[in-house]
Amino acid sequence: MNFSFNLVDQPWIPCTDKNGRRIELGLRDVLVMAHELSEIIGDNPITTAALYRIALAILYRVFSPKVRQNWSELWQGKKWEVDKLDEYFSHWRGRFDLFDPEFPIFQDPSNIRKPKNVASLIQGVAAGADATLFCHRTETSDYFLTPAEAARALVATQTFGLAGTAGAGLAFSDASCCRAAIFLVEGENLFETLALNLTRYPLPDNRFNHSPKDCPSWEMDAPNTNAPERPYGYLDYLTWHNRSVKLVAEEYDGAVVVRDMVYGPGLRLPGTLFNPMVQFFANKKEGFRPLRFSEEKSLWRDSIALFEVNKVGEKKNKPPYALEWLGSLVSEDILPHHKAFHLMALGMATEPGKDKVYFMRQERLPLPLEYLTNPELVTRLEKVILYAENTGKVLWGALKHLAVMYLEPFSDPSDPKQRKPKEIPDLIEHWGAERSFWSSLEQPFFRVIVDLPEASDRALEVWKKDVNRAAYAAFNLAENALGNDTRAWKAIVGARSQLNFGLSKLNAG
Repeated sequence: MNFSFNLVDQPWIPCTDKNGRRIELGLRDVLVMAHELSEIIGDNPITTAALYRIALAILYRVFSPKVRQNWSELWQGKKWEVDKLDEYFSHWRGRFDLFDPEFPIFQDPSNIRKPKNVASLIQGVAAGADATLFCHRTETSDYFLTPAEAARALVATQTFGLAGTAGAGLAFSDASCCRAAIFLVEGENLFETLALNLTRYPLPDNRFNHSPKDCPSWEMDAPNTNAPERPYGYLDYLTWHNRSVKLVAEEYDGAVVVRDMVYGPGLRLPGTLFNPMVQFFANKKEGFRPLRFSEEKSLWRDSIALFEVNKVGEKKNKPPYALEWLGSLVSEDILPHHKAFHLMALGMATEPGKDKVYFMRQERLPLPLEYLTNPELVTRLEKVILYAENTGKVLWGALKHLAVMYLEPFSDPSDPKQRKPKEIPDLIEHWGAERSFWSSLEQPFFRVIVDLPEASDRALEVWKKDVNRAAYAAFNLAENALGNDTRAWKAIVGARSQLNFGLSKLNAG
């Protein structure tokens, strides 16, 4: 039986409209209706990021702004030109079918490996040796996906698949986005979000090599074939086949489902590419290191690097290219400097060199455009973050004093030769005071980043009060956990005195 599920018009991309209602649409309707939609929202953060990349690949191919004026005309239109989109989809419609026998999108019809359950396509499902992360469904003969679910899982695994082995000599490589936070600028509606991330094309040579052969994988007759010069450019990269997949459709209870697939390693990316959606830091040991999600540290604490678009020539920083592009648009008065958007980060946390996902995350922070063109403003924001970091150090010193004096009442916490029982860091971690301190600063930071351009002194004053309040609240958590016996009281008095002194010294500096 011949099955068909065409991604152009069949609903499979989850979106929210302006009223917050969740709807599923095909690729054409997502783009045509983008000005009437709020956002794309996948089953998880990595699926959301992968879906945005597919939409951008199509927009690059159809509109490809080469200079700022091209982009400005698209932005002023406030919606995508339907005729151009329809012309493109009409020409390539056959290449968007999930079950096409010759050109199934994002798949390798030549793969002849033994079929396996489709559960392995999804991050977080227990399949084989993989542990369950979020989804508590497991790999069984009854596990299946609808065509829409299979399509979303397919684009997610091609974008975020992890390196590792799967038996029988199969060695998988990392996909383009799997070990970094992916950044997207977020506008007031889906059209704005897509337009703000639709930078000049081709990208500058120092960002991404470009070949006349560059195109999305669905336009290639042999997209699963390695070539020395591949990826040919950014569109090839956005639609890269990191996995060799062939979905097996069947009819079940009157509906088309995907229960099995053929699955194996796909194309390998060269290790010298810099993902334009990623923030890179210069590192003496690792070269350029991508900004990754961390369980201990929110991304706002690294936001200075994101805004330093004027320092990219110093080989110290490579911010997401969309921020460089927006900075140039502000400098040319194409976008007003007082305008503010949001910066969205999506991805997952992994252990380097291992095919294990610890968590998936989506974060947002305000993005006033003035930071992209005003280095002095970035310097002020750096002082804001530095104040929080120094306060965090003062807090940690007080917590250590508290732990030492509670566990070793007769020791001298200031003596570097003191005995340091292993229980000290465990006790500090148990209190959760540091986690509470940093998590409570997220919303105040969002306020200060918005207020700083217009009222710098007042914003900094409010920020310092918020930080000090958070430090005392965090210390109180540890204090309350100790109880009120004599030993605890002695430790608390000494540690609180140290906290008071440290904060007073910091505020006087």
